[in-house]
Amino acid sequence: MTVQPVTLNEGDTMEKAAELFKNNNFHHVPVINDDGDLVGILSSTDLERSLHGDTLFKVKDKASYNDTLLKTNLVYRSMKKHIITINQEDSLKDAYKLLKENNFRCLPVMGDNKLTGIVTNQDLLDYFMNTIE
Repeated sequence: MTVQPVTLNEGDTMEKAAELFKNNNFHHVPVINDDGDLVGILSSTDLERSLHGDTLFKVKDKASYNDTLLKTNLVYRSMKKHIITINQEDSLKDAYKLLKENNFRCLPVMGDNKLTGIVTNQDLLDYFMNTIE
């Protein structure tokens, strides 16, 4: 898992989210509130959907329109709010089952009711590939 993952605040703009996805090699960002509680997950697909869902037609100022959307829309409007988490004491098998059964790409990892990490399908693949070498 990725320990102490990069997070967004639910009140951050989608512009900040776009910069995170652009400058990093990840596709999911946990979203926290002002108290540090996990309140959602934002994916790069959620970001794309927020941009292109509102500009389906070929408009002359599409880039300008999308820039305005990024600056004015807040993360909480696009994030997934009902998320399933896994406890840091749970096994890799438990993580695998949750990811597979729900067709998830990531799971926030919790410890003492706080976000301690995030595990992705890629993390599991990397782990298993390293164990068979």
